[in-house]
Amino acid sequence: MNMLRILCFVAAATAAFSTPVAAQSLAEKRQQAAWVDQVQSSIASTKQNCGKDVTVSFDVESWSKVPEDQKTFAFGEYCGACLMAMSRICGDELGKEAVTTQIDKVICRYHAEQQPKLVIDKATKTLDCSFDLHDMQFQAEARAALEKIL
Repeated sequence: MNMLRILCFVAAATAAFSTPVAAQSLAEKRQQAAWVDQVQSSIASTKQNCGKDVTVSFDVESWSKVPEDQKTFAFGEYCGACLMAMSRICGDELGKEAVTTQIDKVICRYHAEQQPKLVIDKATKTLDCSFDLHDMQFQAEARAALEKIL
């Protein structure tokens, strides 16, 4: 799947989890496009290292809970941390098998209060990647957290 098809796929998935298109402002649409751009390299790396396409979407509704002074933070890069954790776990056969058999899609959301931050719904094979934009250790901790739940 080439990068353009991934972008369209992610954009379509994003729309499925967001408010109706007519209800979104131009600024919100641009912000969502920026999130997709931010996560593209992580999607490509995950596909390359794990040998599997993963559906990625953003819980846009959760973004409304972010304080205004934080809305310029790189939401997509936090989502990318979950994908990069998956990609790194796929570095050996045991890790690759765990990721490819247990995760088909990733939902990224802002949820400062949620613990744990990473949860896999085994029935739907969905990784819920929730984060607090002030958690500067999230990217470093994502892999260890994911390895514990796979």
